Amino acid sequence: MVQHRRLRTAGVVTAVIVGLSAVSFVIPDPAAALCAGPKEGGRWWNTNPAGDPISVEVTLDDCGDQVLNGQQTETKYGLKVFVKQSDGKLFQRSKVRATYRTSKDGKRWLYAEVPTGGYLDHLWLRTSLVNGQTQLYAYIKHESLDSKPSAESKLWFSRQPPAGSAAPVKPTPPGVLTPGPSAGRSALSSAFTCKPPFVWREARPTDLVCVTVNSRTTVADENRNAAQGVEPGAAPNCRSGLVWREAFSGDIVCVSPQRREQVREENRVGPNLRAQQ
Repeated sequence: MVQHRRLRTAGVVTAVIVGLSAVSFVIPDPAAALCAGPKEGGRWWNTNPAGDPISVEVTLDDCGDQVLNGQQTETKYGLKVFVKQSDGKLFQRSKVRATYRTSKDGKRWLYAEVPTGGYLDHLWLRTSLVNGQTQLYAYIKHESLDSKPSAESKLWFSRQPPAGSAAPVKPTPPGVLTPGPSAGRSALSSAFTCKPPFVWREARPTDLVCVTVNSRTTVADENRNAAQGVEPGAAPNCRSGLVWREAFSGDIVCVSPQRREQVREENRVGPNLRAQQ
């Protein structure tokens, strides 16, 4: 059995050498290479303390170090994505499987798909040396699953968590969401203000979309009663007939489809309601 694995590995190495004959490299021990953790492995933190997602974690879930029925077992990787809630705590999205893919320019990326409500996020991750330190670069394609436009994000992550980052928590229903505290508002008061009589919506402390007073009151009520919209035993999925509000990326408060359309409209016109600085 061991001899079969070595022969098979040798064949793969030969193919690599033929395709990359101009590249000089050292061939690691086959078994060690199969079980080695990925360069992207471990916990990473967004270099922007207000970034979304705030943290990601790459795991080695299964080591492909065996040959079963003449076939090499597969090495499996996982990805956890964490977003910051309005109360400062972290919410872990459901863990997804990650696989390696090669881009058109020949670079090797760790790829995963993360559902986020009305979007399917396509994450491409690879490490890079920045100012002598290894960082994780993330290109995210936010694929829209309905009528809203798709988008993309380009983020950097480091091993060092930003000051004041909350410890990770297990996935929980969004009922713990609370209206943005006044402390969050005062910390951002220098950013801009709204034209009278509009106010910040504050679906989270950094949500500075300008809306009516009634809309901000509605948001506060939705945050306070968020647990009622969650499907029992299937958090963060919503009860039938409800959808994620998506006032911001990572907003999983359950509301009616009509209410979500209203929030999208607020996001669209909000910048026009800011006071001139």
